Amino acid sequence: MGKIFSVIANKGGVLKTTISTNFAAELSKKSKVLLIDTDGQTNVSLSFGIRRNEIKNSLFDILTEPENNHIEDCIIQVTDNLHIIDSGKGMNNYSKEEDRGIGDLEKQLHLISDLYDYIVIDTAPVLNFSTLQVLWVSDQIIIPSQPETFGLNSLIDTIKSIREFESKTGKKVDINSIIISKFDSRSKTHKRFLNDIKEVSKRTGIKVLKTKIPNSTTGSNSIEEEQIPTVLSKRWYKLKSTYSNITQEVIKNAK
Repeated sequence: MGKIFSVIANKGGVLKTTISTNFAAELSKKSKVLLIDTDGQTNVSLSFGIRRNEIKNSLFDILTEPENNHIEDCIIQVTDNLHIIDSGKGMNNYSKEEDRGIGDLEKQLHLISDLYDYIVIDTAPVLNFSTLQVLWVSDQIIIPSQPETFGLNSLIDTIKSIREFESKTGKKVDINSIIISKFDSRSKTHKRFLNDIKEVSKRTGIKVLKTKIPNSTTGSNSIEEEQIPTVLSKRWYKLKSTYSNITQEVIKNAK
């Protein structure tokens, strides 16, 4: 079964989807990768220029009606080595669905996991039931955090929620690392909050990646102009190097 990495934070705007898509794209340069969206905003598909009306089957379909839908039918090939599964708009209401088991996603992934070296999962900006299923199936968790008050509070709350999940379920969750996103090296405030995040790292034993994602519009430019993540573009070399370094650090931490 391919190793499963999930990007989780209970706050929006911390670049979860940007990190997920670029991390998966970087891994796909040498490995077979499946990227799964569990957020009802369906931004993973949009990151590859795929519109909602082009998608016939989604994660929501196979989780709510597994008897009528097959996970193989949800897979969309974006490159030879990179495939994606769209969440489906219904995922916004998935936590309201009754009679769902925490292992439903795991059951589906077991059907196709041998086809991939890595599975990367993007999550909603809230720790809802779909995110709990992601925690249940994940091998490694990546937590993005912005160097500001809301970002720091979100980081602390996300770690606390994961530890509570472990306590309630008995499932060990391995938090791979914290990624600093939207960092401005010129900002005294960002530097101060970076130190605060490092203090959280010391208390919890969770590593903070050395590579930081800069506060820049470049990442969104590749989506708007080319309908692909930065890593797959032939431009934006400096930011591509950032995601390459992040990927190397994450994989090193996972060993």
